[in-house]
Amino acid sequence: GRQAITYGEGFVVSKNDDLPMPYFFDGMMARWSWDFMDLDFGGAKMADAGFALGSTDTEVVVYGANFGFKTLPDVLKKFDVFVLDVQGDSGTGAAASATPNLALPGFTGGGAWNILTYGLYGKLDFAMVDLKLNAAFQSGKQKATTAGVTDTTFSGNAFDVELGVNFPEFMKGRFYVGYHMDSGADTTTGGAVSTGTNAGYQPMFYDVNKYSVANIWGMGNLTNISLGLTLNPSEESSFGIDANLASRTTDKSGATLVPAQYGNAYAVGLPTTATDKALATTVGLWANHMYGHGLSSYVGVNYIMLGNYYKAVGASIGSGIAANLKATYSF
Repeated sequence: GRQAITYGEGFVVSKNDDLPMPYFFDGMMARWSWDFMDLDFGGAKMADAGFALGSTDTEVVVYGANFGFKTLPDVLKKFDVFVLDVQGDSGTGAAASATPNLALPGFTGGGAWNILTYGLYGKLDFAMVDLKLNAAFQSGKQKATTAGVTDTTFSGNAFDVELGVNFPEFMKGRFYVGYHMDSGADTTTGGAVSTGTNAGYQPMFYDVNKYSVANIWGMGNLTNISLGLTLNPSEESSFGIDANLASRTTDKSGATLVPAQYGNAYAVGLPTTATDKALATTVGLWANHMYGHGLSSYVGVNYIMLGNYYKAVGASIGSGIAANLKATYSF
């Protein structure tokens, strides 16, 4: 039936509970358990843009499996391996799409496509130190719908590593440093369609709040170095400070913005002639409090300094403050 799907920490697929429109899918999931492993497998419809006269039923479906290993060394707290086969049809466009957007039903271009995404999630915990690793690799193809137009071959990848040091005696404090990278396409010679290859990572329903920068720049040609400190003065309250240095992985294609309908209210322009990779430096403060009986509140403030990538759209580099206030009641 209709359900949320989250594995690992939402690097590839997440419920995205903090978004205005959390992700739910119509599908079937099953679990087969052994002493050493849980195997989750099934399929779901991830998006459906409907049927148009003279076109195909524009939709995205996924079939996959997640292997969660349980017989592990004490230091290794979590180790999952997953494989997802995502299949879509963008209707009858004039050319194969350079970027079949897996997270939205409004695809561009046309032609049926499939992208195989596979990878792993691991979590290590030793004394004061913890380490988290996410990795995803993609391969696939989109068939052109017009004679003489080159099919598109996909080959993207993404990594996210976070190292933390814990201070349990000091308000359960944790200091962390992280590195995120996902590949970008080469669009300098007419775009990925005309060249027939697209090395850009195609993001799916990932956790936008965790794997984007200030909820503005998202996966797809994104490199980000982060560091931060979180404190828990009580069981009900937590707060922290973080900093991010975001840039494009390659200067051969533009940056990817988190869509407005998924929480991005800041329409930062995308230059077409920029050569600098630097997107922005952000410094943020946040606090969260649980009142009990399902009621919680969150406040976050980010100071954003745009990078030299945006010189192409203005004479000066801008900066500003973004605030996020939220109250949640669950029942």
